[in-house]
Amino acid sequence: MTNFIANKKYTGLLIGIGAFLLLILPTLAFAVGDGGADEKLGSSWFQDLLWGVVNGVFGFLVWMAGKLLDTAITTFVIGFGDLFINTGLGFAVDNLWQTVRDIFNLTFIFGLVYIGFKMILNVGDSSAKKMLVHIILAALLVNFSLFITKFIVDFSNIAAMQVAGAFSNGAGEYEAAGKFVERLGLTSIFDGDLTAFSSSNGNGYTYIFGTLFLFMVTAFAFFAGAILLIIRFVVLNLYMILSPIMFLGWVFPNLQRYSTEYWQNFLARAFYAPAYILMLYFAYVVFNEFSVLAKSNSFATAFASNNVATATEAFATTVPYFLIMIAFLMAAIVVGQKIGMTGGNAMVTFGKHLSGRARRAAGSVTFGITYPARAGARMAANAYGANRERRLNELQTRSGLAGTISRWNWVDRAARGGAEKLKNAELGTGTTNLKEKEYRQSTQARANQTEGELERKRQFETYNKTLDDKTKLATDLSDAFDELGKTIRKMTGIEKEKLGFEKLNNQKVAMHLSDDDISNLEKTGKFSSQQIQDIKNTRNEAYTNIATHGNVLGAGKNSTGALLYSHPNASTVDQKSSMFSKNVKDIGKMPVDVFKQQSMFDHITPAMLEERIKNGISTTDRTEIRNALSANLGIASTTVPTVALGPNNPWVKWANGNSTYAAQFFA
Repeated sequence: MTNFIANKKYTGLLIGIGAFLLLILPTLAFAVGDGGADEKLGSSWFQDLLWGVVNGVFGFLVWMAGKLLDTAITTFVIGFGDLFINTGLGFAVDNLWQTVRDIFNLTFIFGLVYIGFKMILNVGDSSAKKMLVHIILAALLVNFSLFITKFIVDFSNIAAMQVAGAFSNGAGEYEAAGKFVERLGLTSIFDGDLTAFSSSNGNGYTYIFGTLFLFMVTAFAFFAGAILLIIRFVVLNLYMILSPIMFLGWVFPNLQRYSTEYWQNFLARAFYAPAYILMLYFAYVVFNEFSVLAKSNSFATAFASNNVATATEAFATTVPYFLIMIAFLMAAIVVGQKIGMTGGNAMVTFGKHLSGRARRAAGSVTFGITYPARAGARMAANAYGANRERRLNELQTRSGLAGTISRWNWVDRAARGGAEKLKNAELGTGTTNLKEKEYRQSTQARANQTEGELERKRQFETYNKTLDDKTKLATDLSDAFDELGKTIRKMTGIEKEKLGFEKLNNQKVAMHLSDDDISNLEKTGKFSSQQIQDIKNTRNEAYTNIATHGNVLGAGKNSTGALLYSHPNASTVDQKSSMFSKNVKDIGKMPVDVFKQQSMFDHITPAMLEERIKNGISTTDRTEIRNALSANLGIASTTVPTVALGPNNPWVKWANGNSTYAAQFFA
């Protein structure tokens, strides 16, 4: 019936036929009436008979349809709860729902067993975890599915009751159809006396057939609405019994469409009643404002006049409003169902969004609750798999039949494959024993690295503070110099970069920087070209100070040529050995003045000097360096080192070797 009403073709045809009949009946009747007195008088008994059938049969149908609609609203919508509780229907629904729920609980058990096998075998682990969350959540919600459906039904019925209050008679009954019949003026037709429309007036047939159409359309509208409300009551009880279906798609994704259809159809049925009654109320309010009904005109007078002009005027001011009212009644049925369906779809969409959040939240809670058990099972499985793998390796090293069989390809693949799966099984934890071990090692390495960085930073500050302390003795200063050099050399490029320009541009620090260190600082882009050049110059100044003063705490000479020191106890501190702790290539790039100091040859080796010569020295520089070397060796400046200095003396070996640089130096 709903589809018939919703079909525009049938609805339009029904209204069109009625409008056509109502338009032609007044004129047609008067035309027939002009045929003569005999014809009019002879038709009186037939009109009485025809009127008795129309008023008795179709008038009764209108009355019965109106009563059925009022009963459907009062009993099956507003009184839904009383009928459900007091007739035993609710008890039957509850028992049948328990049976359906128990069947669904059995499917959950099979689903859990299936997921357990997938997780043990580590097959599709991520999907298995999702299914586990869905099953647990669905198993919980299935036990509340009846409560959820009852809540929605109660909510829709309460909403319908609030709207239906406009049709209440004050005695607990709702007379929507009665209000429409009264306002439509159909009661005047029920009470109509055919003698007032005698054959002499020529309008009897118009009255009879016009009334017939009014009765048919009104009865159909009332019957349709009533039947749909009664069907709603029956279907909602079935939906409550089968309410576990609403969560079926959570367990079996392939059946998700059935859960979606359940939600859409259930919500559409539930909210059809308030939507339909709301549309009835709109129709009543609109029709109640029609001014024509405030006059003495009624639907009976539309066919009562014996004058064509008068009848046509009554028809024009009354019947079209009836057609409009019928259209509103039809629209209440169709639009009410459309609103219910749209609302149902909207609530399904909202429910999906809400259930997605709930599943994610439940997944987090479930993960937290079950993680310890799964972690324990995973550690045991991984340990057992690793042990099986070791035992297999040991067995394959043995001679004899057992060792030979264990080395067969298919035996090895089967045994090692099973052990490998157990060793790498995550069991929903997202990790394995091996991954955990590697992660612990990397974490410890990062912690050690950070701890080392913090310790070197602390040592750097401590040794710098010691060198600036005027109360420290020479031994303290010497130790601080050495330890500061070791600390800087241990620092990574990033650590040196973090020291900043001011600290790097200090002679105590710059003297420990290699060429690679300065190159890396330049590559970071955090130092300007001028700052890099300043650091290099500071380093060269530090080398020169150490070569001439012994350390970087020297401040120059006084008027008599005596050395001045910025630290009172720095005069005996010798930092030369620390300066030559670099690699040969870096030492070969030191200022040439460093090689002109006699005391420096206590630390300079032939390889260092040769590297410096490779980088270029002038003739004057060569002479001064040879004089310093000769003075250190205790030989004449023009003498080449001989075996008299000892056969293992490095300078003797260098001079007597095959080095072309040595030959040039001693030429």
